[in-house]
Amino acid sequence: MRTVIIMRGLPGSGKSTVAKLFRDKAEAFIVSMDDFWTRDGQPYKFDKERINEAVQWTHDRFTQFIENDADLIIVDNTNTQQWEYKWFKTQAEEMGYIVHLLEVQRPILECHAACRHLVPFSKLFEMAERFERPAAAKLENYVYGLLETVASIQRKLATDDNSLHRIVGK
Repeated sequence: MRTVIIMRGLPGSGKSTVAKLFRDKAEAFIVSMDDFWTRDGQPYKFDKERINEAVQWTHDRFTQFIENDADLIIVDNTNTQQWEYKWFKTQAEEMGYIVHLLEVQRPILECHAACRHLVPFSKLFEMAERFERPAAAKLENYVYGLLETVASIQRKLATDDNSLHRIVGK
């Protein structure tokens, strides 16, 4: 069963850590805008003037994985609002993929402390304030509250392959 998991969460919440666990345990392919900003071994440097280029780069990468018939694709971006992940969801569904939304939760102060991109607390707070959750009618494939912390996700996936299989259908 071909699957796309769209990660959601604040910077520093642990989305990338969870995505890498899926990559390592289930041979997932990861699409992350962070990779655009760190290409060629450069340190992370966000440039809002290049955001459209970064979005197009992630779309192209995602399309490449779809065209190569990847079994499991992880979209590792903040996706705080539905419009941010709608394109990925639509493309995947049109190509017959099952789509899950996986929200990684962590208290905002912990996100701030853990964020490797040095996002100011005021920006994290702003992102948290605008965070949209799907309407109740659309929760069928929304993995919300399945696991509350990054540490519990790591423990669960490291010790219980059934958790992974329930999500990706393998």
